[in-house]
Amino acid sequence: MIALFAFLSAAFVIWRAVLTIPGKHPVWKVAAAVMVTVAAFKFQILHAFGGAMYFAPDLPRGVLLVGAYVYAVHFIFFFLLLFSECCRMLVRCAVQLVRRKIPESYHRAGRWINLILFAVAVISAAVGMMYGTAFPELREVTFEIPGLPRRADGLKIVWLTDLHVDAMSDPERIEHLVAKVNSLKPDLVLLGGDLVDGRVAALGYKLLPLAGLEARFGVYGVPGNHEYYSGYYEWMSFFENQCKVRMLVNTSHSPGCGIFLVGVGDAAGKRNRAPEANFRQAFKDVGSDDAVILLAHRPDIVHCSAKMEVMLQLSGHTHGGMISGFDRIVRKVNGGFVSGKYTVGNTRLYVSNGTGIWSGFPIRLGRKAEITLIKLERD
Repeated sequence: MIALFAFLSAAFVIWRAVLTIPGKHPVWKVAAAVMVTVAAFKFQILHAFGGAMYFAPDLPRGVLLVGAYVYAVHFIFFFLLLFSECCRMLVRCAVQLVRRKIPESYHRAGRWINLILFAVAVISAAVGMMYGTAFPELREVTFEIPGLPRRADGLKIVWLTDLHVDAMSDPERIEHLVAKVNSLKPDLVLLGGDLVDGRVAALGYKLLPLAGLEARFGVYGVPGNHEYYSGYYEWMSFFENQCKVRMLVNTSHSPGCGIFLVGVGDAAGKRNRAPEANFRQAFKDVGSDDAVILLAHRPDIVHCSAKMEVMLQLSGHTHGGMISGFDRIVRKVNGGFVSGKYTVGNTRLYVSNGTGIWSGFPIRLGRKAEITLIKLERD
């Protein structure tokens, strides 16, 4: 799918922008076409030089930053150009209804529009990377839940997800994150997966500060799809033994605050010989009257949660859609869920924008990273 998008986006940009560059000499057009192709196939090129892991190439931080920026410019320019072309088609149809021939001024205007859109893409990618790599903001959310157990009334939960620690990540970032979380004095700290992109041997030291997380009723987590790509069993052992995070994979636990925590695996397990979501196994020790908070990396599993009468599901995975407007596409491929609060049946769902960002596309425009402080109140 990624390779297909690279081919189609490169072909479209070359067709609608590069080939329209004025002048008979082909050198500039050839050079521009090569640059567009390199930008579009960034993932494949970095993978060729960066080792076995497709989503976590083992390359210098500077190379990854430049690659991410160039790809972001191409990605944004492609969608701006696609939207512009749709508008131009409408204009051409309108002009041809009035006069048969398209004036030369129309073509000149099109070239200027392409240049302006490219400039917008260059600036947007720079601003997007600035926000994408910025430290997450605190977002406070309250859920008023009828029948909430009295012991859970006022419970404070910190929800962290999608850290995506990799070769591009600042080693001190997790230390600052842990200090911020501890200053909130939470009752529970919950981690929603996609914490890493890479092997334990290369990145484990960057995650060690997670062992310093402090919460009255403990620290718990579930894996995301990127843990499966990065060496599922090694990371699960590392989180449990080195980071002191209790990983809930198709299992449950009662931390002693009036609720049950249930965690499920991810759909990526099917392709990586590791546990995928199994609700029957996860709920085998949970009573029908127990209040349950379900940890699931992907939000679209909420329909299964609703059938199990889950009180609250916490998810991530979407990064909030990353870009305002583009979030509508992300919503459609995630069951209609992308950011914030939802209700499905009697189940409440919260989807975080993510606490970090994936270096493959580290862009945020209008969808800031977050440390989510959730408070439960009895309605």
